[in-house]
Amino acid sequence: MAVLKRDRLRWYGHVLQNDDSEWVKKCVDFVVEGARFRGRPTITWKKVVEGDVKSLKINKDRSTLDGED
Repeated sequence: MAVLKRDRLRWYGHVLQNDDSEWVKKCVDFVVEGARFRGRPTITWKKVVEGDVKSLKINKDRSTLDGED
């Protein structure tokens, strides 16, 4: 599970470094309009990443880890 969190956060760091015009960065904040399905709300990728950041107690202002792998 730790490997998945690390890889998700690494990818998220790369996405944050992209220009605002890049399609990948636009997809992070994309909201689908229309009727929602019944039942529990869908967990988005962004919500999962935010949970990873919170569980690992990472400072949100620090988007990349310089030199750490």
